[in-house]
Amino acid sequence: MNLGKKLGIGMATAALSLSLVTAASANESSTSANGYGTLTGYSYLGGDAGGADTTVTKNNDNAYLVAGYSIQDKNGKTVVSYKELKSSRGDKMHGIGFTYAPDSSHVMYGTHGVQGGSTYGAKAVYTYTFFNR
Repeated sequence: MNLGKKLGIGMATAALSLSLVTAASANESSTSANGYGTLTGYSYLGGDAGGADTTVTKNNDNAYLVAGYSIQDKNGKTVVSYKELKSSRGDKMHGIGFTYAPDSSHVMYGTHGVQGGSTYGAKAVYTYTFFNR
């Protein structure tokens, strides 16, 4: 392979790597949740794909975890919404994702919570993540 082709491939690979790095964004929020340890919400975007994950340190109370998201455009209009998908009882990790967001997408708001246990009350955290467009 000649030097010109090697240089072209190297530059294309570097440009692709840079675009993947700059196209990704994420946000995390945590709080102490009585009976569940730490409740953590994590939202992430990479290009047109993304999602919302919810975790707790422990779940002996047999509660549900919930994860949801809402995508808005620059004017605050909701363009996609997927609210509070529940996990199985007792799970310590739960997440939902998507593979496409409309071109008008500007910000994704994540909803993360634990609820429905037999002893401890519900708790929630919220995240937001901006699309890099």
